[in-house]
Amino acid sequence: MQKDADGEVVALDASNRGLSELPPFLCNGSLTRLRTLRLSGNTLSELPPVMLVTGTLCELLASANELSLLPDEIGLCVQLATLGLGSNRLSSLPAAVGLCMALRTLRLGDNLLTALPAEIGGCASLTDLSLARNQLTSVPAELGRCPLTSLNASANSLSVLPDGLFFQLGHCLKTLTLSDNRLACLPPDLGELRCLVTLNLNGNRLRELPPCFGQLASLVTVGLGANRLGALPSDLAGLVRLRTMQLGDNQLSLLPESLGACGALEDLGLAQNALRELPRAMCGLTKLRSLVLAQAKLTCLPSELGALVALQQLELSGSKLESFPVGVCDLAALRSIRASDCRLTALPEQLGRLGALRALRIDGNKLTRLPASIGDLQHLQELWAGGNALAALPPSIGRLSQLHTLGLSSNRIEAIPAALCACIRLERVLLDDNRLSSLPPQLHELAACTELGLSANRLTASPDTLPPRLECLRLNSNMIQQLPEWARTPAELWLHDNPCFVRLGGARTPRRPVVAVLIPGLVRSYAHGAHWRSLFARYSDTYDLRAFLHVWPILGSVTNNFSQEADRLAGEELDLAKLAAAYPVRGERWGRYCGVERASSATFSRGLTLAPPTPGAPR
Repeated sequence: MQKDADGEVVALDASNRGLSELPPFLCNGSLTRLRTLRLSGNTLSELPPVMLVTGTLCELLASANELSLLPDEIGLCVQLATLGLGSNRLSSLPAAVGLCMALRTLRLGDNLLTALPAEIGGCASLTDLSLARNQLTSVPAELGRCPLTSLNASANSLSVLPDGLFFQLGHCLKTLTLSDNRLACLPPDLGELRCLVTLNLNGNRLRELPPCFGQLASLVTVGLGANRLGALPSDLAGLVRLRTMQLGDNQLSLLPESLGACGALEDLGLAQNALRELPRAMCGLTKLRSLVLAQAKLTCLPSELGALVALQQLELSGSKLESFPVGVCDLAALRSIRASDCRLTALPEQLGRLGALRALRIDGNKLTRLPASIGDLQHLQELWAGGNALAALPPSIGRLSQLHTLGLSSNRIEAIPAALCACIRLERVLLDDNRLSSLPPQLHELAACTELGLSANRLTASPDTLPPRLECLRLNSNMIQQLPEWARTPAELWLHDNPCFVRLGGARTPRRPVVAVLIPGLVRSYAHGAHWRSLFARYSDTYDLRAFLHVWPILGSVTNNFSQEADRLAGEELDLAKLAAAYPVRGERWGRYCGVERASSATFSRGLTLAPPTPGAPR
């Protein structure tokens, strides 16, 4: 509460107080100098009209309540500059809101509005209007009389915009957000938005853009993703300030040559389109930093791609790319290449020229070898090449002094070069599902290694000495006959499906992997317990099994497993003692996991106590 020199209240903050109604002193009109009133985060269902008749309010924030109606007396607030009513239940606005001549900011997001009164055009000072996540099917043309600089009407049901709206707003509108609506076309006066800086039209039904789109000379950021665009306007040369253009998830098969004239472009997203080629003129975008072409139909890239001297991120995953042009290796600023799940059969020998490269993802291709020059990538930190047909690794891989993640699972690798152990920063080494029959004795020199994946190989012996920080070691599905005496056993050790497991016991038993078994579903019949007891008996020597029940109140007939109607009409108490006796407790503690609760991993490892289901838990 804030008072003026005369002791009169001028500001009051009653946010998040759990109020369902306002105290009397706010409802009797006694606060004649109140200028700021904050009531957000309560459960108010109405605003008393007498509170508004003084006309002194400059700021009224009442978001996140349960308001369904705004009193007509809001029109008496002639000094009101900010009105926040988001996250309520408003289905309409009174016409009197148009009398708020001083109103600059109006926030009405997350309500139930289906229409706006035409009188809103009387808000002669309104610059910021938020209407997101309502049920609007249209906006009044009179909105163009407001000096709006920002209009957000995302996530509504707009299918059309009024003619002349953009012509009226052309001198002032800077941010226009209309994403997630039903717009199939845009007004022909779109080009009149001479001051527009940000345009978000993602998630609509646009099939084309008006030719005047290229006239938005002030545009810096545009989002057109998840539409139905089959082509772009032929003339984009007027977008001289454009830096970010998102066109992913459309139906583009060609790009106009004029795209190359957008010289300020830095971020271009073209994922999930039908592009088969890129215009050569696009290689003149010398400021482009990010190029996303994932899941396109490209089979090749322009040889001139090396002219993109500022490019740092190249995303090609899921495309039909069969090879990299040598020009890619001239991208001196490139830090990340993602080319997973393409059709690559080889990498250029000049790959080592990418001196700034930090991450290389080429998993899921048809590669049979890695170029020796890969060892020249002195800043490479992540290398993912799993799911290829690699039979060996070049010894030069040991020169990757910054490498911390090496993913080579599901290849045909038969041996690990000893030079790899010189990568002292390696933390994750994933060699699962290969053809390894032995390991280099220097493996323990990987001082930073915390995860070592060697499952599904042909190993007959495990490493004698382990890296000092190793936390996870996967040796399952090999042919290991016996285990050495390690100085320190990893916290997570996978050993199942090895001959040594048959002879376990005696003086030394390796740690079993901990497995949390979540038994889900309506527990209507205790007879299911026999099945789970059998499963536990079969695998308890291999795994440290911890059982958890997902239970809730049992409703309906015990013999009827599918009747939702019965669930609503009848109920049955859950017999916890009987349930525990029917399932494989074996002296271990049981757990309960309901939808309204979240058990941490630490909680899972300890086990929980079975308790009655939480009342009101989701069924």
